[in-house]
Amino acid sequence: MEENIRIKKFLDNSDIVNLNFINSDSPYVFRRHIYHGLRSHIFQMVKKTDVEYETKGKMIDGIKFFPNSKPVGLLRIYRAAFSSYNEIKKESNKIKLLEKYLSEENMAKSQEFVVNYKCNGNYEILLCGVQRYVDGNNIDPWSDNYYDISKEKGKIFILKIKNLIYNESLIPDLSGYRNILKDSDNNFVLVDINNVLKVNVNSEIHLDSTGYPSVDKSVEALSLLEEKIVGKKNNFEFIYNYFLRKDRMNEVNSIEKLWKLNYEKQQDGYVFNRT
Repeated sequence: MEENIRIKKFLDNSDIVNLNFINSDSPYVFRRHIYHGLRSHIFQMVKKTDVEYETKGKMIDGIKFFPNSKPVGLLRIYRAAFSSYNEIKKESNKIKLLEKYLSEENMAKSQEFVVNYKCNGNYEILLCGVQRYVDGNNIDPWSDNYYDISKEKGKIFILKIKNLIYNESLIPDLSGYRNILKDSDNNFVLVDINNVLKVNVNSEIHLDSTGYPSVDKSVEALSLLEEKIVGKKNNFEFIYNYFLRKDRMNEVNSIEKLWKLNYEKQQDGYVFNRT
């Protein structure tokens, strides 16, 4: 009996090329992305010709070079089992809202698509995406290393996120490692686009599908970015004043600590993010 790829811990290139919806003559090698996702399998799409140059070398002016291959995109395979196309549409609509508010400069856009995935003789709907690959440096809201950050580019990103919060009551996950990158043009680029969260203003601490308090931690991340990049601490602003209360944050941090104990031990030392 073949194992359902949704629940399989790791996949490799052979798993991908043998899927019924992947062309057997695909021009790509699928390399598992180092930052493993809890909500999706993530693979770098590398051209086979580039992999061949990387391993066998390429002659240039009589000298053999071994150039590192670069991904042309990322393949995401969602772990979630959607029961209907309406559920998938709801998920995809969140990504469209991100595109509306962040634009191409501030997010790694993705083309989502639905396939009939064959598993154990049956066909199921499966959501996938091909995402723009961003080569950039990590922006860690909890770090103090902001000497090379563009203040103006940071302000643009923060304002767009705030507009998304206040107009749509949504916030992307800003708290995971390498969820935000700084590209070669100094743009802040959101790369974790498939965990868009509803901002509910109530006493309940919302936990995402992995049990992580993503909304509260993302609001905290946004506040830290604004404080360190823009240079001001907006405690008077409603979204911060409500979510970052000391009593609430104490509870959030306790939940986060427990989450780390439960989930990081399961990864066997493998680096992952919260996508």
